Amino acid sequence: MRLLLDENVGSANWSRHLVQCGHDVVRAVDVGLQGVDDADLLEYAHREARAIVTRDKAKDEPDDLVALWEKLPEPRPLVLLIYTGAVITAEDVARAIDNLNDAGVAENALCPVNQWKFQVP
Repeated sequence: MRLLLDENVGSANWSRHLVQCGHDVVRAVDVGLQGVDDADLLEYAHREARAIVTRDKAKDEPDDLVALWEKLPEPRPLVLLIYTGAVITAEDVARAIDNLNDAGVAENALCPVNQWKFQVP
């Protein structure tokens, strides 16, 4: 999968692990997106056909990223959300991506990694 790691999850270790799992990974900090707002991040992902991996607010808090994502024309990029406070590893993200692929989810979805890291029945 083509991934864009937001700066809040984009460590070199995460990137290396996801590349080893067969993903095409760019980090926001490596493509000039450090410190940009969510609109710029989404626009880049949309233009480059990349799924975004980002750490975000708790699932019950309002979020501008979700509102901005909903306004994008389809197909929208897949957004893998890691909710603040959740302990998620690069291995969890890779497992979530595998489960999403198995379920046929590739775009037009906001997916909490916290849920998709588990085996899908």
